[in-house]
Amino acid sequence: MKRLSAAAAIVGIALWIAAPVAVFVVASQASSDLRLHEDRPVWVPAVQADTKVASRVGVRLNWEADGAVFAPAWDGIVQAVTTSPHLASNQVLATISGVQRVAYHSTVPFSRPLAAGDRGVEVAALNRLLELRGLPNSASDIFTSSTTRGVRMLGVQLGAGSTAVFDPAWVVYLPTEEVDIESNALEVGGVAPSPGSILLELADRLTSAQVVSFVEAPDGSDSSALEDAETTPVSEGWTLTVADAVIAVDVDSASVAAESLSDLASIAKDGAPVLPGVIARPAAAGEWQVPTAAVRTSSDGEHYVVHRPADGGDARRVVVVVSGEGGGVTTVRPETDLRGAVELRG
Repeated sequence: MKRLSAAAAIVGIALWIAAPVAVFVVASQASSDLRLHEDRPVWVPAVQADTKVASRVGVRLNWEADGAVFAPAWDGIVQAVTTSPHLASNQVLATISGVQRVAYHSTVPFSRPLAAGDRGVEVAALNRLLELRGLPNSASDIFTSSTTRGVRMLGVQLGAGSTAVFDPAWVVYLPTEEVDIESNALEVGGVAPSPGSILLELADRLTSAQVVSFVEAPDGSDSSALEDAETTPVSEGWTLTVADAVIAVDVDSASVAAESLSDLASIAKDGAPVLPGVIARPAAAGEWQVPTAAVRTSSDGEHYVVHRPADGGDARRVVVVVSGEGGGVTTVRPETDLRGAVELRG
């Protein structure tokens, strides 16, 4: 799996920003001249792209409802509760009547006490929990003597004392390895919620995200029309940024890398389906950068610029293909060399 380097990305973006500066300066000066001579056309030089080219893209977010976490068969007084909105498997969720209760994602929830000689999927899950906590266990679905030693040590760890029988009330079943908590029914000083009642309501979880082509919405907004856009190919050396954050991308699938999903989730508001972003890529041969105000569209949808050659020849229309846009600069592939100047739209 190939991934874009965040460190290299930041350097690349810095280089890309430098290239269009000349265009901005000249365009700004030209605009000033225009205010003084409104009857004159405004010409600014085109710049041959030789560093980075930016393009607007969308990032389509795929959310999955995690549902809820339910109370096990426990009772007692709540003495401590985690305050973190994020909970991972094998972390302590709460302390009830002196015993720590561990959040744990297993194949199935624990439904009964387990002891020596028991076997099955629940015993296998127990052995895995013991292994995660560095305690003696059996690499099987059998409650062995090693499992007994591990359970005794687990009881001591959690505050339940040394016992050879595993109590399912020590564990709170998680539907996934990690969850984000939207609301928590546990309150310090209160009675533990009754078995089977909703303990935690979970926020939707971002499971994947794809880089898609940018489609401007009819109302001119940046993102509402991106949900149906097609996936955009991403190549080695390209950089994706969303809200100024560099986001790692799996080049092979044009999807956001797993380690960057949490960054995206923190940027998205209220489970947004899409986010606007920018892809920066190395410039290709034959690409030029011009002020966005110089690019026109014909009645048949063809993009073009009005170009005046450097040798002083007559100005003429030059058809271009737009290959990038951002920060007031548009990258184009023209049908001919753009040395000289292009006219800004009036």
